[in-house]
Amino acid sequence: MRKTRIRYHLEETIKTKNKALQNKSIIHLENGAKFWLRLTEAIKQYQEVSLLLITTYKFSWSYFYPKVLKDIELVKGPI
Repeated sequence: MRKTRIRYHLEETIKTKNKALQNKSIIHLENGAKFWLRLTEAIKQYQEVSLLLITTYKFSWSYFYPKVLKDIELVKGPI
């Protein structure tokens, strides 16, 4: 739901050049990033299991956190 709302705000920002919508998107993304960080910390102890058939790869939600921060930087850029 949150990603859909952010996508809507971004599309409207691009169409209308409305800074208020851009700011709403940034706020939603920053709140999402905070949640993501709390999630990765909360489940860190359970992340040491490998995927079923791939024993050399350890899955971790924290791998995606830099991508979340990159999304925020992209949205903060010029309209």
